[in-house]
Amino acid sequence: MDWKDVGRVIEGGRTFIVTSHVNPEADAIGSMVALTLFLRELSRSVRMVSPSPIPESCRFLDPGGEIVLFDRGREEALFRDVDALFIVDLSSWGQLGAFAEAVRGGDFARVCIDHHRNPDDDIATIVKRDTSAAAAGVLIYEMIAALGGRITPPIAEALLAAVVTDTGSFRFANTDARALRVAADLVEAGAKPEAIFRKVFEDRRWPSVKLLPHVFSTLGKSSNGAIAWVQITGDMLAAAGGRYDDTEGYIDHLRAVKGVEVCAIFKEGDEGTVRVSLRSTGSVDVEHFARSHGGGGHTRAAGLTFEGTIEEAIGAIIPGLEALIGPRS
Repeated sequence: MDWKDVGRVIEGGRTFIVTSHVNPEADAIGSMVALTLFLRELSRSVRMVSPSPIPESCRFLDPGGEIVLFDRGREEALFRDVDALFIVDLSSWGQLGAFAEAVRGGDFARVCIDHHRNPDDDIATIVKRDTSAAAAGVLIYEMIAALGGRITPPIAEALLAAVVTDTGSFRFANTDARALRVAADLVEAGAKPEAIFRKVFEDRRWPSVKLLPHVFSTLGKSSNGAIAWVQITGDMLAAAGGRYDDTEGYIDHLRAVKGVEVCAIFKEGDEGTVRVSLRSTGSVDVEHFARSHGGGGHTRAAGLTFEGTIEEAIGAIIPGLEALIGPRS
């Protein structure tokens, strides 16, 4: 991929904003942080903005708490003197949440670096999109290398966290030689795989353990076990003193069950909404299904937001998944 046009944007500007999608994970946060550190190596001023709070598992990537949550009341100050906005790990307006309206109205260049399918073509003036990349972090690494940048240990840590997350610790089907070569380069640059794995996947709070039996007591299955799901309610979180980011990784327990082809987690949200996370273990395209319901993602990992109660969400989504995969015996 030719990165010269991105290089020209960087050369021509002094102040930038870097952002990513709603409900960010380590690929989004790691890519944001790595890009920010690279730009600061070039003596640029950079602000990091997120449309959603940063999950506990990703806070080690931003130890200074520099990533700010978008606030409409501070919009004017946020965009003052900004030359360009970098959007990473998404290419659809819906994934910017409440930040989208402000971005649309901004008088600055927009650069999008992403690896998802089905983009909104008008999201940026420059779009660098490669759906074959295992993670947005792979693209950020390749951009830095192409522009002659230095992969410092903090940049390497952020990018390895990104790659490890989106490949499922190199277990998912998107793990390819390209991703492994990037990972090897990042380790050589100073990233510590054991430390990153522990911070992303293992440094659990006690509420995460307390929530587990309550969540899996709601286990449902259909299509002879080819579809499995659980639900997480606000009452469960309150009883355990937990947060939604304490439930990260729960869906992998469902995905690991023999015979499961599609699994889902229904999370009760604010103002009558339900966040639905979907995973596929094989040929089922959950991204296409999620997109038909206003969501998006990847072929084997996607999500959507449903307006209604958690019971209504299950009643609408599960039959749709059953129709998608067909009969199973």
